Amino acid sequence: MLVLFGGRFIDKRPPRQLVLLAGICYAVGLLGASFSMSNTGLFTVCYGVILACGTGCITASTVGPTVKWFPYRQRGIVSAVLYTATGMCSVYMSPLCNALVTNYGVQTTLVTFGISFGLIIIISHFFIRTPDVDLIHKMEIEEAATVADSVTFEVREYSWTETLRSGRFWL
Repeated sequence: MLVLFGGRFIDKRPPRQLVLLAGICYAVGLLGASFSMSNTGLFTVCYGVILACGTGCITASTVGPTVKWFPYRQRGIVSAVLYTATGMCSVYMSPLCNALVTNYGVQTTLVTFGISFGLIIIISHFFIRTPDVDLIHKMEIEEAATVADSVTFEVREYSWTETLRSGRFWL
């Protein structure tokens, strides 16, 4: 749900501000959860609300700006790669979490992840940039010219009755 608000935020402000907020939410959520394990309500707020806000912020602030760096025709594959990478996170995080919880306990694992993820995200916010509007415009013009050169159109005027009888009209 926060991704919707994050997307709106990105339209008005630079994505680096939302990445910074995500890093703070990750750190506060995980560290808060680690110190509130005996209080179910506080644990739920820290882990289920604050950390979820961080996840929504990081998703909204990275996918949108990243695809803007690529030509329009490649944006679908770029966003698919980003979401696949996010989904593949469970492949290496599950064994890591299991090993840390087994050897050090849940609280230490949450503290470790809170500090690590918080620092990584907060430091990475310095490197987040959106492309210049002129660069985006230039890429769109070049792509439109390339497509226009490679496509030929058949121009024919149809009457309204011919239009209604054509299969394309009803699709």
